[in-house]
Amino acid sequence: MTESHNNSTSSDRQREFQNLVDAHYRSVWQYVVTLTRGSAEAEDLTHQAFLLAFDRMVEKRPIDDPGLWLRGVVRNLVREWWRKNRRLPVELADQLCRLAEEVDSASDELRSERETALASCLEKLSDDERRIVRARYEDGLPITEIAQRHEINVRTARVRLFRIRERLNWRLHGGPSNE
Repeated sequence: MTESHNNSTSSDRQREFQNLVDAHYRSVWQYVVTLTRGSAEAEDLTHQAFLLAFDRMVEKRPIDDPGLWLRGVVRNLVREWWRKNRRLPVELADQLCRLAEEVDSASDELRSERETALASCLEKLSDDERRIVRARYEDGLPITEIAQRHEINVRTARVRLFRIRERLNWRLHGGPSNE
């Protein structure tokens, strides 16, 4: 009976962890990529954060707000990463993490405004441009994969993304529209 109960508990814990990963992996990974400026280690740091979450679940210590908790863990992991691998002074690494924390603590109203502004920007793009932007910034795909999917070379994909960002930035700051 104990073995059956342990298997059930383990299975429940695995399901709970899988749900956590499914719900938060992409946003945590994107956050790490942002903080590490696209470093190849972003995947490793993301996995470390989820391993710490799993350890916490095994210890039966609840996580009230998983997204917030994971971002806090990531900030600490990235701070250490910057210190060790980039030889960043401790004060600067701490300051970067404090800035990230301030951005994180933005109110729901600001997030809503940002999402509305983003939707407005995306509406101004052609379908092809929208697919490229989503592939890069929502799906987090590397430029090489975007180029393959759109059957263009890597340089062309980079230039298209650059031009899209420039056009949106120009419009955002009151430049003339090419519509």
